[in-house]
Amino acid sequence: MASKRIDPHTLGVLEFSGIRDILATFAASDLGRDAALALYPSVDRRWAKTRVAETSELRAVLDRGERVPMAGLKDIRPAIKGFGKKQTVFEPAQLLEIGDTLAACARLRIFLTNLEPGQSVHLAAMGRKLGDFRAIVEEIHRCIGGDERVCDKASEKLRDIRRQIGILSERIHREFANIISAPHLRAALENDKFLMRHGRPVVAIKANYRQSLRGTVLDRSNTGATLYVEPDALVELSNEMEDALFEERKEVGRILWQLTKIVLDEQERILDSVKMLALVDLTYAKSRLSVAYAMTAPEIRSDGALHLRQARHPLLMEWASRQKGCHVDQLTDEVVPIDARLGDDFDLLLVTGPNTGGKTVALRTAGLLALMFQSGMHVPVAPGSIMPIFRDVLADIGDEQ
Repeated sequence: MASKRIDPHTLGVLEFSGIRDILATFAASDLGRDAALALYPSVDRRWAKTRVAETSELRAVLDRGERVPMAGLKDIRPAIKGFGKKQTVFEPAQLLEIGDTLAACARLRIFLTNLEPGQSVHLAAMGRKLGDFRAIVEEIHRCIGGDERVCDKASEKLRDIRRQIGILSERIHREFANIISAPHLRAALENDKFLMRHGRPVVAIKANYRQSLRGTVLDRSNTGATLYVEPDALVELSNEMEDALFEERKEVGRILWQLTKIVLDEQERILDSVKMLALVDLTYAKSRLSVAYAMTAPEIRSDGALHLRQARHPLLMEWASRQKGCHVDQLTDEVVPIDARLGDDFDLLLVTGPNTGGKTVALRTAGLLALMFQSGMHVPVAPGSIMPIFRDVLADIGDEQ
C-alpha cells in the first residue's frame, strides 16, 4: 500500500468510522472485526483494485448459495506473541483455540483453492497463502479433550498413572467406608460424608469424641465443634495418592510442553496464516455487507472520471432501517438515490440549491463512497457506475464549511 494516506480529517467529517462499525458486525470472528475497525482507504490503485476484486469474487460465492467455512476462527495472536511473559506452556484451553483456528485455516485453504479457477483467481491466491498445519491440529486434538483436559491417550505413561490413581481412589473410599461403619464411631460422627482437607481424606468427628478415632486433626469447623481427622489407616494410601498425583502433574506438564513446542516451532508461519485469515474474514464481511445493502462494484477508471448511478448514502440506509425496524434490503423509497457525473466532457461540478440539506447529502455520499471503494468495498450504486482512485479526498462539512 502506498505511504500516502487519505486526509484523516475527511474520514472524520464523512463518518467513515460509522461504515467500519457496520462492516465489523458482518465479520465471522474477532480477527475480521478488528481488521474492519482498523480499515483505512488507500490511494494505491493496484491495492484497491485487488481488494475490490476479492470482495466481488466472494460476493459471487455467496450469491451462488455456497457456505463459506468461517467457523472456528479465533484470534490466537495474543497467546502466541505473549508467550513466555507469564507462562512456560500453553494451557489446554489455549491449545484448543490454536487447534480450532488452524483447523479452520485448513478448511478455508481447501475451500478457496477449490473454487472455480476462472472466477476466483484472487480468492485462490488468498487460499494458497494459508498454511497447512494438519499435523499440529491432529496432535493437539489427540492430546486435549473437549473438556480442556489432557486425555489419558496423550501418553502411555499418563494412562498408567491415571489407572493407578483410579485404583488408589477405590481403595481409599473402600477403607473410608470401613472406618465410618465401625460401631464405636456411630455416636462420634458429625456426618458420614467423604471429605477432603488439604488434599487428604478426613472423617468429620464431634470434638468431644476426639479420642474415638486414631489419626491427625487437619482442620476444624469455625465453632470448633467439629474436627476433621485423617485416620491413621488412610495415611499410607493417601501418601501413595499424593505421589501418583504429583507424577500425573509432571507428565501432563511434559505433554503440554511438547504441544507448546510444536506450535512455537511453526510460530512465524502460523502468525502469517492468521494475518491472512483476518484478511479473508474482512473480505467475507465486505461481501456480506454488499449483499445486505444491495451494493455493486463500480468500474475503475484511470482518467479520473466519476459516474454514480442511483447512489445512496449507506449510513442513511442504516438509519432508515432502524427507524422502520426492518432490514436494509426491505427499504423502498426512504433514501432517495442521487446521480452524479464528473469527468469525460467536464471537470468541474457545481452543486446549488436551497439550504435544505440536499447538497450536503450529495457531497457526503460521493465522498463516503469514494472512501469505501478505496478500502476495497462495494458501494450502494446501480450497475454501470464508474469511480476512479483519488489521490486524496478533502471535505469540510459543518460550521467550518
